[in-house]
Amino acid sequence: MKKFFRRLASRLGLKRSTKLPAGEAGTLSSQHPASEETQVEVVPAPPPEFVRVCAIQRELVQTELAYQSKLSAIRHQFVDRLYDAAQLAQSVPPSPKRSLARRFLSAIKTLRNRRKRQVEQEFVSIPIETISRAFPQAEDLHELHVELAERFQAAPDASGISEAFLSMQTRIVESYAAYAANFNSAAHLLAELKSNTPGFSSFLRSCEMRCPNRERLHSLRIAPIQRGMNFDC
Repeated sequence: MKKFFRRLASRLGLKRSTKLPAGEAGTLSSQHPASEETQVEVVPAPPPEFVRVCAIQRELVQTELAYQSKLSAIRHQFVDRLYDAAQLAQSVPPSPKRSLARRFLSAIKTLRNRRKRQVEQEFVSIPIETISRAFPQAEDLHELHVELAERFQAAPDASGISEAFLSMQTRIVESYAAYAANFNSAAHLLAELKSNTPGFSSFLRSCEMRCPNRERLHSLRIAPIQRGMNFDC
């Protein structure tokens, strides 16, 4: 039987264990005791105040980005499309004069009618001055909060967020003061445009359908007022 196990061990590449002298065996056992347990370093939990400040910091960044999307909707879905329609309407060539050759008459009419249809599909245009009165501070507020959100995200801690806000406080106060001062007059102007300008109401509805969550224009316009109250400048 012993020969069998020896042949099996040799085939498997196993070697007989050599016995160490008693002195060496005792030395190894003392260096690596069998009962030694692995020690795990316990990291202390952060203080509750630090956790609360980090949560506030994350909430500030998230709410700022959500608010920035509302300002972006006002600017890109309403104001920019109105400016595009107004500029397109201004580029429509006037009615051809009688002195023009007849061979150009058909081509000019075709171009004029095609651009007119494009304007009507986008929006029955209004003057550029009226657009700026109906949507006051749209570009300024959007650009202001794009910069503010970038500074918030780059801030290493809550103190960095405070410094970013304080460095822009003057611009924030001026922009929101101008927006609040023109809010009611802009609302009256929008109501007049809905009543007196054909296609304006349908244009606003098409813009609202393009906004995130299909948010209504009234809700988007009131957002800066609510945000300004939260700032408590």
